[in-house]
Amino acid sequence: MWHDPNGSRQGTDKSKEEALKGYGRAKELIDLNPFPHEGDEGRKKVYGIEKRNISVFIDGRIRQLALE
Repeated sequence: MWHDPNGSRQGTDKSKEEALKGYGRAKELIDLNPFPHEGDEGRKKVYGIEKRNISVFIDGRIRQLALE
Protein backbone atom coordinates (compact mmCIF):
# COMPACT_ATOMS: atom_id res chain seq x y z
CA MET A 1 0.00 0.00 0.00
CA TRP A 2 2.80 2.42 0.89
CA HIS A 3 4.85 1.64 -2.23
CA ASP A 4 1.87 1.28 -4.58
CA PRO A 5 2.46 3.57 -7.59
CA ASN A 6 -1.30 4.24 -7.77
CA GLY A 7 -1.66 4.94 -4.07
CA SER A 8 -1.85 8.30 -2.35
CA ARG A 9 0.22 7.40 0.73
CA GLN A 10 3.30 9.53 1.22
CA GLY A 11 6.65 8.73 2.79
CA THR A 12 8.15 6.05 0.56
CA ASP A 13 9.31 5.73 -3.02
CA LYS A 14 6.65 4.32 -5.32
CA SER A 15 7.65 0.96 -6.79
CA LYS A 16 5.54 -1.73 -8.42
CA GLU A 17 7.97 -4.45 -7.28
CA GLU A 18 7.98 -3.27 -3.66
CA ALA A 19 4.19 -2.90 -3.70
CA LEU A 20 3.81 -6.49 -4.94
CA LYS A 21 6.14 -7.71 -2.18
CA GLY A 22 4.17 -5.80 0.43
CA TYR A 23 0.78 -6.95 -0.79
CA GLY A 24 2.07 -10.54 -1.00
CA ARG A 25 3.31 -10.40 2.59
CA ALA A 26 0.03 -8.87 3.78
CA LYS A 27 -1.84 -11.69 2.02
CA GLU A 28 0.34 -14.30 3.79
CA LEU A 29 -0.32 -12.72 7.19
CA ILE A 30 -4.06 -12.41 6.60
CA ASP A 31 -4.23 -16.05 5.45
CA LEU A 32 -2.60 -17.07 8.75
CA ASN A 33 -4.84 -14.84 10.88
CA PRO A 34 -7.88 -13.59 8.91
CA PHE A 35 -9.71 -10.41 9.78
CA PRO A 36 -13.27 -10.88 11.07
CA HIS A 37 -16.01 -10.57 8.47
CA GLU A 38 -19.02 -10.39 10.78
CA GLY A 39 -20.41 -7.78 13.11
CA ASP A 40 -18.95 -4.47 14.20
CA GLU A 41 -15.36 -5.74 14.07
CA GLY A 42 -15.69 -6.57 10.36
CA ARG A 43 -16.88 -3.03 9.65
CA LYS A 44 -13.92 -1.38 11.37
CA LYS A 45 -11.51 0.19 8.91
CA VAL A 46 -7.78 -0.17 8.35
CA TYR A 47 -6.38 2.55 6.05
CA GLY A 48 -9.93 3.37 4.98
CA ILE A 49 -10.83 -0.22 4.02
CA GLU A 50 -13.28 -2.29 6.06
CA LYS A 51 -11.53 -5.30 7.59
CA ARG A 52 -13.94 -7.69 5.89
CA ASN A 53 -12.91 -6.25 2.48
CA ILE A 54 -9.13 -6.11 2.90
CA SER A 55 -8.43 -9.54 1.34
CA VAL A 56 -10.48 -8.65 -1.74
CA PHE A 57 -8.69 -5.28 -2.02
CA ILE A 58 -5.25 -6.91 -1.75
CA ASP A 59 -6.07 -9.60 -4.32
CA GLY A 60 -7.34 -6.94 -6.72
CA ARG A 61 -4.23 -4.78 -6.34
CA ILE A 62 -1.94 -7.79 -6.88
CA ARG A 63 -3.81 -8.69 -10.09
CA GLN A 64 -3.81 -5.11 -11.35
CA LEU A 65 -0.12 -4.51 -10.60
CA ALA A 66 0.83 -7.82 -12.23
CA LEU A 67 -0.85 -6.66 -15.47
CA GLU A 68 0.92 -3.29 -15.57
